[in-house]
Amino acid sequence: MTSPAPEPKKTTTSRRRFLAGAGATSAAIGGGYLLTRDERWPATSDDPKAAPAKTSPTSAAAQTPLADVPEGRTLVVIDLAGGNDGLATLEPYESGRLRSLRENVMHDPEELVMLDDEMALNPSLAGLNEIGLAVIEGVGTTDGDMSHFEMANRWAYGMASSDDGFSSGFFGRLCDQLDVGAPLTGLAIGGRGGYAKALLAEKAVTAGLSDIDAGWYFRDEGEWFQQYRASVLAMAASTGGSPLLANARIGAARAVEFADMLGGISADGDEKAEAEEKERRDAYPSTGLGEQLAAAAGLLRAGTGIRVLHLTHGGFDTHDDQPGTHNYLMMELSEALVAFRNDLADAGLDGSTLIATTSEFGRRPRSSGSGTDHGNASVALLSGPVVPGRHGESPSLSKLDADDNLAPTVGMGDYYATLASWFGVDATTVLEGTNTALDGVFNA
Repeated sequence: MTSPAPEPKKTTTSRRRFLAGAGATSAAIGGGYLLTRDERWPATSDDPKAAPAKTSPTSAAAQTPLADVPEGRTLVVIDLAGGNDGLATLEPYESGRLRSLRENVMHDPEELVMLDDEMALNPSLAGLNEIGLAVIEGVGTTDGDMSHFEMANRWAYGMASSDDGFSSGFFGRLCDQLDVGAPLTGLAIGGRGGYAKALLAEKAVTAGLSDIDAGWYFRDEGEWFQQYRASVLAMAASTGGSPLLANARIGAARAVEFADMLGGISADGDEKAEAEEKERRDAYPSTGLGEQLAAAAGLLRAGTGIRVLHLTHGGFDTHDDQPGTHNYLMMELSEALVAFRNDLADAGLDGSTLIATTSEFGRRPRSSGSGTDHGNASVALLSGPVVPGRHGESPSLSKLDADDNLAPTVGMGDYYATLASWFGVDATTVLEGTNTALDGVFNA
């Protein structure tokens, strides 16, 4: 259980290191991506020649946010890109069967962090486990695929199979449910140029950002930059043209609105405030994920209205040298999340921020040389207001699927339904088919 967080302190933010407009501004203008209202989702237009908006399989329900969505809750998603090995994250303690399959890539039992008399955590997760970690076992799809591209696509769109046919991302559909008109409802930081298909939405404004310090030109007070800002505002205020141009105008207007919001709470010129911001950021490890989470915490502290943040922690395609590589990646994850949770607790936000991981697939039970090949079921990690320990059902090592991989016990849809339930969102509005949220995962 997480101890009660202290009262939030007054937020002060430095524009030099913090996003201060970079998020939405560069997303709309060129430093990143505006992920909503593209050519597949034309905005409503007064132009009688404009094409009608296309809809997703769940769009009728997605157009109206639910009245009982808890206020102020945020979801931070960390994609463990490359295929995280669930058997090296949550290891069956003293499993003779597993040792016979992968003796050369297993931990020494004495190094493991025991959860109970059956399962133990990767030793690099000790710090995160101390402050509260929930593990969802057996997460995957029954119709798995060994392709990074295919499975990353399915997880992005929330498709149990390649035939589901969604055109909006799962977290984008969640943003549609949570949208109350904030400049941004969802933001991706890092990843492939900041582009996150998972945040493609129908009506909520979502964006992607590769460089957390991009967009500085909107903050510069030089004459040229101010003229550039004025030209963007003029473009946003123009009328006519195609629905696609109308979408661009909406994106530009929201971008400047977001920049102004952050500019209003910035601390440039305030030496004390800037020193406090530097101290806050220096508490994070100097890693890519550490920088992403420091920026994410700054956004949440600023009260920007963002409800879903999507981050990327890559390198999990461990075909070779898995023990050293995977342990290091787990250490980076643990250290960055401990700093993030401490930062949130200092601002009184720890109890309202859920952290969840995704990954395109797990790894094979049988090792291949010094690593493991693409598999199926893995584990998902949750931190924040969660009930620590194991959830779901452990996949059987004696009943592998047709490809000799772990068969999933918790479907992708069930896991995503669990995340949707954190917001009080009905899974039928964001997913197809029958999906059941896991009970007893959250402590609030």
